[in-house]
Amino acid sequence: MYHIAVSFDVHVKGPHFARFFDIIQTFAEGPTWLIKGARINDNA
Repeated sequence: MYHIAVSFDVHVKGPHFARFFDIIQTFAEGPTWLIKGARINDNA
């Protein structure tokens, strides 16, 4: 959490922020589901 907007802007424009999103891009754009299967209604 940044309390000063300028600090956040510097972080976002820095190399570490860009590298992080380069690495996770395939995960972020990947499937929209984390668990796949059939739902079973439990009426108990």
